[in-house]
Amino acid sequence: MMGLLMPRYCVECGEFEVRPLQGHCLLCAMRWPDLRGGQGTALLRSRLEIPWGCTGFRVSDSPALRRRLYGLKYGGEKSWGREAGRWLAEGNAWPFATSANVRLVPIPLHWRRKWTRGYNQAEAIARGLADVWQVPVDTQALKRSKHKVSLTASGRAGRQNALRDTYSAAEASAGMQFVIVDDVMTTGSTCRAAATVLEEAGAHWKGLVVWGLA
Repeated sequence: MMGLLMPRYCVECGEFEVRPLQGHCLLCAMRWPDLRGGQGTALLRSRLEIPWGCTGFRVSDSPALRRRLYGLKYGGEKSWGREAGRWLAEGNAWPFATSANVRLVPIPLHWRRKWTRGYNQAEAIARGLADVWQVPVDTQALKRSKHKVSLTASGRAGRQNALRDTYSAAEASAGMQFVIVDDVMTTGSTCRAAATVLEEAGAHWKGLVVWGLA
């Protein structure tokens, strides 16, 4: 059973022992489309008008990454999520002074989904980022008030409005500085909606971290 949860050999090539990322050896990990650093920041800023951002991969470029993302979201791989956060932080320097008190705010799950899954994958990634960057993670600033939101046949404006009503910000968020953290970004609507809610509460959006780009 332990071998299934934490494999000794790479789940992709099956030949080498696991080293840097749980489930994959160094050689397979090196073949992933690594976007840490300036390239990932440029891609994020081309999709969203944000001061700063970082990402690790373009998920569509790798079947292995899609499997890992599925395992993180639905397969109970909470510890791997934290490991992925550490890896992402090691390839991207924290651009804010530690005295600035900028917080990492993970995109929240509705309590029903978190109870079913057992954890929030965005929070797991944020905890890994915090291990390296030594910055606080704030899981109370943002709440998800709706369990399911239908975006079928919605245009960009419709998606944005529907998602915006999904989140609520804590009153104590006024004056805080924050960086949104999520597992994967497709259109950016979720991250933008969450950040807008916090900004309307008086907080200041400093940037975005996503593990992968869809």
